Amino acid sequence: MKRLACLILLAVCIPVHSQNRYISEDWDFVQYLLGNDLERDAAVYVRCGDFFPSDTLDYLRGWTSYAIKDLDNAARNFSGVPANSAFYDKSVFFGAVSYAHSGEYHSAEALLDNWAASLPAADPLLKDSYYLEKSGLALLKGCPDDYLRSSALYGGSSLLGENFELLGQVYSDSYCKPGKKAWKAALASAIIPGAGQWYASDKVSGALTFLLEGAMAAIIVEQWRHYGPQDWRTMVWTGLGAGLHIANICGAAVSVSVRNEKISADRSTAVLYNIHIPLRSVFR
Repeated sequence: MKRLACLILLAVCIPVHSQNRYISEDWDFVQYLLGNDLERDAAVYVRCGDFFPSDTLDYLRGWTSYAIKDLDNAARNFSGVPANSAFYDKSVFFGAVSYAHSGEYHSAEALLDNWAASLPAADPLLKDSYYLEKSGLALLKGCPDDYLRSSALYGGSSLLGENFELLGQVYSDSYCKPGKKAWKAALASAIIPGAGQWYASDKVSGALTFLLEGAMAAIIVEQWRHYGPQDWRTMVWTGLGAGLHIANICGAAVSVSVRNEKISADRSTAVLYNIHIPLRSVFR
């Protein structure tokens, strides 16, 4: 019923009340929608109304888009909020994480750096939020030196301490510990069947591969003993064994690549989480 009543109200409000007016006059109504799990309705209202351009309109369009996870539109609208707006700080930081979630790391950095250049005397918590996001973006881009420079400027805000520590753990895991190499897995499996999969932490596949190649080797030996190397049956089984061994070598390399991609994706998710979630507390 609440949703039905809201839809009826939107049908009336959009054509009548949103013409030639400022969105600030409907601020309470938009907040009511957002506060009652009607984010999509709020997004429709602020997008479809014929409102005068304003920083409040850009902010609300960004915030409602962010609320429904339309992060491309959120970033674009947040970027339109000017530096003299009361919504500027919040728009910059949520715009940056929206860009980051969309993989537009350079756009996120540009937004943050413009903010830093225009507000040299920013609140210490906001400055640390800036360095937190810059540190996270550096990890997402794969730039360890940039991460070290940004994280070194952390001012010690207790609200963000845990998040800096977790980013530090991601940095350590990514750049201070040797990762597994596909060529090592391939070489290991070339010498001992299944060893490459075992190296890639896929122990079940490693054990099964070892047993399968062992069984194939036993069949080939038996063929050689009974029929000799020139017999067609021996050649067929030998060819199958060679193909299996080559597949095992390639599979080991692929196992490491897949594992590394999963680890990289998990680390990126952790970085995005740790530069995103604290903003809810910073801009409470």
